[in-house]
Amino acid sequence: MDPRVKATAADLSSQFSLSRQLYDAWITLAPVMEQVRSIRTQLADLKSRAKDDELRKQIETLDQKLQTVAGTANAPPNPATPPTLATAVTRLRSLFNIIQAVDTAPTTQTAAAVPEVLSETQSLIERWRTMDGRDIPALNEQLRAAGLAVLEIRK
Repeated sequence: MDPRVKATAADLSSQFSLSRQLYDAWITLAPVMEQVRSIRTQLADLKSRAKDDELRKQIETLDQKLQTVAGTANAPPNPATPPTLATAVTRLRSLFNIIQAVDTAPTTQTAAAVPEVLSETQSLIERWRTMDGRDIPALNEQLRAAGLAVLEIRK
């Protein structure tokens, strides 16, 4: 260790622990974001091919649900709106970078923000799993009945 660094082993351990938690959450969200993106692309294609108005409405409803979970890429976090995958990743990366920027113990504000963003991340993953386990299979049944391709989730 660099002798100019005045951080204690406990400080560096805290830094490592929080960084690792953020990194693990970030890595967990990456495939979820890709799956949501893929499903939304497939929905856009199916919407144009669906002839039945009710089926088109179901496709739009699922797409809107996915949009509320996905959010808009590069959108700044807004405390007045519910968290999204995009804002969660932004917060995870920001906190990770703040912690890694210096060799000291994380500030109390940073340390307090980590469990909050991890909780948001877990909530978003659970929302995705609910859609993946319930909403997508239900729409796939309707798509099969209409003779259209079903949604494929790349895991």
